[in-house]
Amino acid sequence: MRFIFVLLLILLVFVILGVMRTAQTQSQPQEQAFMNGAVPSPAPDGFLKGSVSVPTTWLGKTFHAQTQTGINIIADNGKQVEKYPFKTYVGNGYFSKNHPVLKLDYNLPENPLYLRFVLDELVQISPGQYLGKLIVRFGPFVVALGFFTLSKEPSN
Repeated sequence: MRFIFVLLLILLVFVILGVMRTAQTQSQPQEQAFMNGAVPSPAPDGFLKGSVSVPTTWLGKTFHAQTQTGINIIADNGKQVEKYPFKTYVGNGYFSKNHPVLKLDYNLPENPLYLRFVLDELVQISPGQYLGKLIVRFGPFVVALGFFTLSKEPSN
């Protein structure tokens, strides 16, 4: 009985933290830009440079529009490595039911189990500029963790 109580208490703490993080994300200035964005048209194709507000080895994403797939590009010991593939499709946002977004779904067998719960939502905010929202799904429980940007690098 005590084990069940502790388990329920831990679950409750995670739910409360998830609700708080989602509320914090939804109140950030990027939320308005996200809501003003649209499904990318045409669909992203090729490498887009990524940026987040915390230090990371993530460099961006490469999209394959024709196959509706993509993969993350990570810096690893001075090399660029492709890791964590995703599939793309258009659907309504989790927190904006009437707002279509491009979903980047990591629920693929080749990804680690923990990553399969991740679903990014992406909108285009200007030509070559994209704003993404990081979403984590645990069954019916969905948490928004924050935003990231992607941009098309100018050709030389």
